[in-house]
Amino acid sequence: MANQIQLNFTASVTQGSFKDSIAPGTLTVTLAAQGFTSGIQDVGFAAAENITYDDIATADVGWCFLQNLDSTNYVDYGLNDSATLKAIGRLLPGEWAVVRLKPSAQLMAQANVAAVKVLKKIYKN
Repeated sequence: MANQIQLNFTASVTQGSFKDSIAPGTLTVTLAAQGFTSGIQDVGFAAAENITYDDIATADVGWCFLQNLDSTNYVDYGLNDSATLKAIGRLLPGEWAVVRLKPSAQLMAQANVAAVKVLKKIYKN
């Protein structure tokens, strides 16, 4: 299992009498290159800012994990469109998301009300 990332996902939803679940199983993806970055980034609220990829070139980004570490404020994330955040998601306190980035896509984020800490793990494609 060299040069692979494995993702497992299961979810169950209960809302009143409504119940649903999804368990698509394990997704195994071959990674073309080795490399990843991990860290905690302070994301401000006054203006959207790029999620930094550190030593990974924007052209080489692949899978991305983000987690809002704040206990009060949410953070919106999305694409950088000419220095404007085009939000596609929101992480409430403690929530996380996993997305596969299109190579050369630049993620941005912006907190509401006060800065938040976001855990990021970005793997090469």
